[in-house]
Amino acid sequence: MINENGLQAGLAFPTGCSLNNCAAHYTPNAGDETVLQYDDVCKIDFGTHINGHIIDCAWTVSFNPKYDKLLEAVKAATNAGIKVVSFYLKIFIISLDKNLF
Repeated sequence: MINENGLQAGLAFPTGCSLNNCAAHYTPNAGDETVLQYDDVCKIDFGTHINGHIIDCAWTVSFNPKYDKLLEAVKAATNAGIKVVSFYLKIFIISLDKNLF
């Protein structure tokens, strides 16, 4: 359980638990009796915050190996995007540093 501390720390948004064709941001209501099945693809998305700084974490779970290639492709695409953003972020930080002097 995550302990909340008002606006200083806690959950950033409701935890998403999206199944199959629901891409993201579905949050089951209390009492939802859905049970994951062998052929389900489940996307978990949650975030926490400290003093308003949010960290978001998401991953996909599947039990049937027929989805392994799909999950590998999504992971590769995510990592490629991170590399591109990291490169441009470094350039941005360098440019900020030069503007400070």
